[in-house]
Amino acid sequence: MEAKNVETISIDKKSPYLRQVIALGDQSHATVGFLPEQAFNDYAEKKRILGLVNIEDTSLIAYIMYRYKNTTCIVVQLCVAQQYRGKGYAKQLMDALVAKEKEFASDFQLSCRRDYGLESFWTSLGFQPIGERDGRATREETILTIWNRHNTEMQNLFSALYKNEDSLAKVVLDTNVVIDLYCSEPRSIALQQDFCGNMWTIIYRRMFFLKSINRTIKLSETINGNTQKAISQFCMELMRTVWRKFPTE
Repeated sequence: MEAKNVETISIDKKSPYLRQVIALGDQSHATVGFLPEQAFNDYAEKKRILGLVNIEDTSLIAYIMYRYKNTTCIVVQLCVAQQYRGKGYAKQLMDALVAKEKEFASDFQLSCRRDYGLESFWTSLGFQPIGERDGRATREETILTIWNRHNTEMQNLFSALYKNEDSLAKVVLDTNVVIDLYCSEPRSIALQQDFCGNMWTIIYRRMFFLKSINRTIKLSETINGNTQKAISQFCMELMRTVWRKFPTE
């Protein structure tokens, strides 16, 4: 099927495609897991279902249903109709979800039975295995592999700093500070053992100075007053702690 005949849509409770989503979910419950009809309605009401449709015959190609746990987007079900499998539609739909939620999700995550042997499939969708847990099957013991796809495009408090690193103040660590941080021996012994031989590569490394971060927080218009004050106080306390531990000699 040509790409121009395929469209990604958001499926809510009023969508004519919701019934097709429920039917496809029921047909595939042996592999994607069973959910009652009310669960589909709840996800549709929250607008947490994306569908890939054939606009020529209005048939549903695939759907993906998701929820959030903190900033992690959990894929609840990803299902492709039998006649459309093996044509790259699962990846197309997953990429559409990432594009839609990239400002809100730090990671995309799902669980799949290890004995399904779908490692290459999930890898092709950009996921990597990060762990395992016991499945919920009652008739047999199952192991679920947890798959994660990190979102490198999500913006956070320090994103602007990373993008404009060259405009930040550069600092140099004093040799004595490096020794105190990395060596358990007294400073005089460390110097005698030529501990600093490989430390000069670290001393001239560029670092973000806490004052610069604190100044950026105060200038930010996207943080409310209480949060801004709390973060600012944390930075100042951290600086005082560092200065107490490593006083100027």
